[in-house]
Amino acid sequence: MATFIPHDNQSSIPADKDSVVPFDAFYPALSLSHFRKVMRVDDTVSHDRIIEQMQSAILTIAYDIARWRSKQTVNQLSDLDDAKTTAYRMAVYNRTKALIIENYRDIDTTNDGHAKAESMESRIDSYLQRSREMQRMLTATPRSTIKLV
Repeated sequence: MATFIPHDNQSSIPADKDSVVPFDAFYPALSLSHFRKVMRVDDTVSHDRIIEQMQSAILTIAYDIARWRSKQTVNQLSDLDDAKTTAYRMAVYNRTKALIIENYRDIDTTNDGHAKAESMESRIDSYLQRSREMQRMLTATPRSTIKLV
């Protein structure tokens, strides 16, 4: 007989280590406990791993929206409106979750392992797509670009 014991040690995150502060003061600090709650990440993913992946996501998104950022005249993103802050937060959260899933894929050469990897690939793609959608919402960029060749 098997027993399932859920993990939920999110309260074990020290309050002084619960946020990741972006390198640019324009962007808000992000709460790791909020990330865990919203993106449904339990304590099987270490605190340090989340910080590392979130910092990577922050840098990638900052690079992607650098042109938009350079045109902003306000001191902080929160000075614009709550929707922009939420769009930024969700862009980072979704990219972070994609990076976590990508790094936690196991190597398994069985048919079941191959199917699991494909399933995870589609989840990664979905999270990356949501991240791009939130970036476009933040920068007011159209969601599709069409070129005539």
